[in-house]
Formats: sequence, C-alpha cells, structure tokens
Amino acid sequence: MASLPSDCWLIILKHLEREDYRSLLLASKSTHPFVESFLFREIAWEWRPIPFRKILLLFRAILQKPERASHIQHLSLLSHQSVSTMDEWELPICEVDPNEELLGFQDVLRQAQTIVKTAHFPDAETWIGTLESGNPYSFVFILLSQLLNLQSLRLDYSFVWQSGLPGLMLQHALSSSSSPLLSKFRLLRDVDYGGNIRRDKLSDGPDVIDDEPGYPQCNPQQFPAWFYLLSLRSLTIWLRTKQGVELPDGPPNLSRLQSLILARATIQETKIPEILSLAPHLETLHLGMAYRWGEERALSNGPFIVQGLDSIRESVTNLSIGIEWFPPTTCDVLLHEGEEELTRPFDGLITRFPKVRSVEITANLLVVCSTDPSTDLTSVLSDQVEQLCLRMDYETVYWDDWGKRILDLVTNNAPKLRSHMPGLRRVCVRGWSRVWSNPRTSQRIDLTRAACAQEGIHFEVISDQLSNGIWTETRICPERRIR
Repeated sequence: MASLPSDCWLIILKHLEREDYRSLLLASKSTHPFVESFLFREIAWEWRPIPFRKILLLFRAILQKPERASHIQHLSLLSHQSVSTMDEWELPICEVDPNEELLGFQDVLRQAQTIVKTAHFPDAETWIGTLESGNPYSFVFILLSQLLNLQSLRLDYSFVWQSGLPGLMLQHALSSSSSPLLSKFRLLRDVDYGGNIRRDKLSDGPDVIDDEPGYPQCNPQQFPAWFYLLSLRSLTIWLRTKQGVELPDGPPNLSRLQSLILARATIQETKIPEILSLAPHLETLHLGMAYRWGEERALSNGPFIVQGLDSIRESVTNLSIGIEWFPPTTCDVLLHEGEEELTRPFDGLITRFPKVRSVEITANLLVVCSTDPSTDLTSVLSDQVEQLCLRMDYETVYWDDWGKRILDLVTNNAPKLRSHMPGLRRVCVRGWSRVWSNPRTSQRIDLTRAACAQEGIHFEVISDQLSNGIWTETRICPERRIR
C-alpha cells in the first residue's frame, strides 16, 4: 500500500467512511500520514451531555503532535436534542465529573494555562481560574485558538450564554497586537454561533410574565469579532445584545457574505441597516427579532428594519423574517393600543425584492395586520416566489381562532396565488405547536390542502418552536411536526 502515489491515496480516502480511517491506521504505519489528516478533518460531537473527556483527549493528541491541529477543518459542538419551553434555563451537564477527570490531564491543563499567559489574553488570571475549575467551555476556547485551518465552526447556544469565551478569544486573536500563537482564522468561512437557541421558557400568564427573567444575560463584547472574519461566507448567530457589531478599528467588510441568519436577535432595530448594508451580495437572510415582553415595543422603529432590508433587496433570493416576544405565554395576550399600526411600513415589502424565490414571513407583516380571509395575498407578493411560508408569531391575540383565520386566508387565495405566481410549488403555515393542538382545526387543514392541491400547490402545516426560517437553516428542528 505504501507504493501508491500520494494523490491516489487522497482520492481513495475521500470515498471512505470515518470507521474505515480507524481501520487503516491499525493496518499499516505507512498509511498514517494520509489517513490521520482525514481522521482529524471533521470533529462533530453532541454537546448535551458535554463530552469533556473527548475534549481533553483531543487537546492531548494535538500536544503530542502539533501538526494535527492543522488537520482540523470542521468543528461542531451542538445540542441536537429538543429542549422543551417548559424547561428551566439549565446548562448541559458533563458526562463525567470535570474535576476528577482533570486529575488525569494535568499536562493538558498546564499547556492551556501556558497559552493563556503567552498569548497575553486580557483577564488572564480569571480565565486560568476557569481552566483549573474544569470549565469545559474554557478548554474549548483554548483549543479553538490553535486551529489554524478551520473552515467551519458550529457552537451550541450555551457558549453564547457562558461568558462568550469563543467570541472574546476571536477578538483578541484578530487584533494586530495578538500573539502569533493564536490562529487568525483566515480560512473560516462558515460559522454558527448559538443559532440553535431555543425559545424562551414558557410563562404561565400575564400575572407572572413580568417577573420571568427571560433570556439569560450575555457579554455583548463577544459578538462583533464574528463579523470581521476575512473569508466569511455564512454566519448564523444568536445576537443577544443591544449594541452594534462595529469594533473601534472600523466597520467590518461583509462583501463576501452570502448567508446571514440572525436567530432570535435582541439587537436594536436602529442597528439593522448598519449590519445589512455591509453585505451587498447577501443571498439568504433570516432576520429573527426577539423583544422583551412589557419592556419593549416590537417594530417601534420598523422603518429602520425596512431600510436595512431595502439595502439588500437586489441580491436576496431566500428571505425569512420572524418576530416574537419573550417570555412566550399560553394565555390570550392583546397587542398594546396602536401597536398594529407599527406594521404599516412593511406594506408591499416583498414586492420590492426582484430575485426572491423563497419567502417566510410573519403573517401580520405580510398582510399588515389584516388576516381577514378576503385579503388578497397577490398584492403583497412578488410573482417570482416559488415557496411561501406564513409564520404565526407576533400574533394579535393568542387564541384558537388565529390559526383558523390564517388557514382560511390561504384557502381563499389559492386560485389567485397560482395565477399570480406560476412557479409557486409550496405553501406552508408554520406555528408554535400549541396552535394546532385543537382537533377542530384538522378539518380546516384538510380543506386548505385540497384547495392548494387543486391548483398544483403542495400545502403543509408545520409545528415547532418557530426557530430560524425553514429554507434558510440547514438543520431540521428535532421537535418539528409536519401535517
């Protein structure tokens, strides 16, 4: 086997499964140089429970052979299992006791501490303390700093929640005065930083909703650096901040960015134009906005959102917009007086996107708070649309009739949609799972499906936690149900 040319080996290895790489490592020492690079190329581990021992083992493997760090191109540490909105905000637990496990990895601990000191991290003593306490998030951020050839990175939302160490490390690494020990992430193209953020914990009702803590507080300094990556093409991020994304050295250059997913962002509406105008070639956008119930007025600065969307309308083909309050509640909640009028700036917005093919939008924004079944959807949609999804967030009132009105709206518009949009092939109505819990809506769903089928349009109802747009995200929500 050793006599095969290296280019032949590379072609063969591209077609093998991961288990085959381990077998080849055991088969012959001559295959190690080729196989090891493929074995380390992609690291994808479940983050619930936290694989602390695997992290330490990977760190040690790199200490023993530093070139292994250059082999790692893709790293994913995500919680894939569904977390109910009834659950409290609790961190993932480690599959082993961190303090006990760390006793057998003192070499890893010492090297991690050395990197913090040598690279002159700010608040170094604090970070060294988190390493000594066996904080798995601290070890991951040090490990990340050594990955010179990383191309894609996906981190669980709990990384955002827990001090934002990866974002702080990245900002330090990208600064001109940072140590050469740290990666500059020049090849990092695809980033998901907390995009799997769950819906906030469900509130029992208006009487207690003001006392709910809402989303956990996060360090706002962790976010801007992600927008400054040199090769960034795709960014998914839980932008849990009220600040912008500009560092003191000047605005980022997002001219190469093609996909941007802002998951349940709490950024100020006035900051949206600053972000979107930096990405003139954006093709895919999910703008998910989250507002603290009782403290914020959704769309109070709606014209700024429209201004930001207008700046990218010539390039976007895949558009998703979501609006929600946190915490959510199961009780009937009316909008505040005059709040419905705040949707007016969005009237006809989708018709201004000449290239848009897939649209997912909050129903109230598309029809400007007029979900009467007689409303003409064709007047607010581009004739180029091929896929349409109406999101049932930002509801005027949380009642059973809400879902029925949306279904009737689609049923009555089915013939018009076909004549106005000849390429339309799929329509979805997407709501929080509780919306469809009433069995009386099943008959209406069947009627809507039949009306669409008669026009050659596939119709479905999707129940989930109303996360990122169904056509903008690459992962299917584990709790999603399709009817």
